[in-house]
Amino acid sequence: MLREKRKHTLWIALLAMLAIAVGGCGHSGLSRKNINQPERDRLSQELSLHREIFAERGVQLKSSYSTNERIVIEVRKSKAPWEALSTEETERLKQDLYEIAGYTFDLRIDSFVMPKQADITGTITALDGNRVLVVGEAKAGSNSSATWVRFPSGLAEELRIGYQINAWSDGMFEESYPVQTSGLQLQVVEFEAGKGEHEGTITDLSLDDTDVAQRYIEVDQRKYRLLPYTKYKANGETGAQENLNIGDNVQVWTLGYEIVPEEKFASQINVLSSP
Repeated sequence: MLREKRKHTLWIALLAMLAIAVGGCGHSGLSRKNINQPERDRLSQELSLHREIFAERGVQLKSSYSTNERIVIEVRKSKAPWEALSTEETERLKQDLYEIAGYTFDLRIDSFVMPKQADITGTITALDGNRVLVVGEAKAGSNSSATWVRFPSGLAEELRIGYQINAWSDGMFEESYPVQTSGLQLQVVEFEAGKGEHEGTITDLSLDDTDVAQRYIEVDQRKYRLLPYTKYKANGETGAQENLNIGDNVQVWTLGYEIVPEEKFASQINVLSSP
């Protein structure tokens, strides 16, 4: 009799645990709703606006769209973009999105996983805030690959023009030349900045033109146009455009790809000595 009572108690406990587990994996009593295409389109857009929900789950929204059957949301882990969401993490995010909608629906969540191999490789030829211009080797009959990569604040602070890097993007590229994308991670392959494309003496310069596009320097009669983000150094230390003078011995770094035929654009000028 005592053994049977213990068995009965054990079964009650197991059933209670099962009920808790099932309740925890459910959708908080939300009912399922079959929605049409216009409703899916609207809901897809609405869910993409709730960035705080994704941030709470440690992910960043990559895309949100609807198909003829379901809503598809693609995310990546913020701190470990090389890892996919676990089944449990996916279900928790789904639950959050169902609660925003107020009902359940056909939803698929895909994880964007950063590839093991970098998708951008080359030499840094320009720096503009947290944007880094990476130029690869030119293939026969085509321009060099050139990509502006925008990194999270602080990640690009220690980079220098001339470094060779590997970079991993978020997989979304804006088709332009140079291509534009956002970077998730980078690796410096070579820390040697080099000596630029040309070393010589400034023979002419125009720094005061109101049209920034018309500002230039000439080094041994070779003209280099200046850019809003051109860097200036004096013996390797931070300098300023106003410090340039005719007669200065300088090193010039360029963008490494052609914008206008037969024109050069200086991305960095390093003054080695002044007369």
